[in-house]
Amino acid sequence: MSTHTRIDHTLLYHTIISKNYDSIKDIFRILKSFRKKEEFWADKLKIVFSKDNYREKNRLMPSKKQIQILEDSSRNLKSCSSQELWYHFMKPHYELMFDAFDKKQRKKAMKDQDVRANDIYIKMKQKNQKHLITMDGHGRFIMTFMKCLSEKKENLNEWKFTVIDIDEDVDKWHKLFFPKSFICKKCDIFTYLQEFKKKNKYFIYMNFCSILSGLKEKCYQVLTAQNFKDSVIVSFSTRNRCKEDYTKQNKLTGNGLLNKLLHYGASIICKRSFFVTLFI
Repeated sequence: MSTHTRIDHTLLYHTIISKNYDSIKDIFRILKSFRKKEEFWADKLKIVFSKDNYREKNRLMPSKKQIQILEDSSRNLKSCSSQELWYHFMKPHYELMFDAFDKKQRKKAMKDQDVRANDIYIKMKQKNQKHLITMDGHGRFIMTFMKCLSEKKENLNEWKFTVIDIDEDVDKWHKLFFPKSFICKKCDIFTYLQEFKKKNKYFIYMNFCSILSGLKEKCYQVLTAQNFKDSVIVSFSTRNRCKEDYTKQNKLTGNGLLNKLLHYGASIICKRSFFVTLFI
């Protein structure tokens, strides 16, 4: 462990203990617990993100093997209530989480996420929002966003996160991996947003790996009909065999969705190959 890392650890632990001094009965036991959690995540994440444990058809989504590794682990070691502390445990392994990307694309993916996270942070600060509703596979974007918050000297425990996914395995991963303060829901993001009220209280980041052809129209309708203007960012892939806006079966393509949203008034935040991010 480097001297700089030791100083970071010491300062963080001092802050946590100082804030909770009256309720802490045994400081040495707490410090020992922190150390055990650090060692646990350092060990487990190397195993989780080894090449043999990724999902075969989509490395960006948690696999059953990865979930099983966390399910078989000690609940006390992996559970964490403090978002500040959780980020502290995960921060040394940030780059490891991007091993799911092709080696040539890794740095570009990290830079792209930095741009998105910073843009969302600026927009949320302008509207005094601290509740982010998003979709995330392993949690790479959550980590990137927390990195942005930390660099801006924000208190991570003052921010609220809701993570949505319809995939049962992804939802399981979220509930095992993220801090206990996170709200993790297994549901359709479109249905969830249609039922959500008080739209000015939160910011939405719809982070799709890809959108099924039959759902692209629904995505457009939800984003434009629900009047989420100025509080939604969406990312998706435009990769498609058909280069036109619609297929021969009259189904909207990725390019078609992009063009419709741009016509609606959306603006491009960043683009990496076929992967585009828009502000609605």
